[in-house]
Amino acid sequence: MALEKRGARAVEGEYFLAPGNLSAMQRSRGRARFSSGWRSATTDGGIGMAAALGYEFLTSDGEDLEPIPGNLLALIRVEHENAIELPEIVAACDVQNPLLGPRGTAHVFQPAKKGANAKDIVALEEGLLNLADVLAK
Repeated sequence: MALEKRGARAVEGEYFLAPGNLSAMQRSRGRARFSSGWRSATTDGGIGMAAALGYEFLTSDGEDLEPIPGNLLALIRVEHENAIELPEIVAACDVQNPLLGPRGTAHVFQPAKKGANAKDIVALEEGLLNLADVLAK
């Protein structure tokens, strides 16, 4: 089970599959409810987890995107036809930050935990904004 993609500097290449993989595993075992503590401070907007659950993230050419923050600006649509049916999920999270803005994940967590610089933060924020726009359609 893949947990994270890591590099020497994983600011735009980090994704988090564990909650999705665990949810899928629980569903395959017939579990009706799944409880978990989820790690905060990723800037993939949840697409790593969603990809593990069968969601597809596509470009304007219909090409699949690797579910990493650096690809969020190229995202045009999300397909859910292959997504698995989920059990009830009860999650505990250690933060209450919004997705975007000065208290959002890119601004608050990336500099301290991942070493993001000002340019990285802008790129991550723009990617998350694009994700929010695509999902709102």
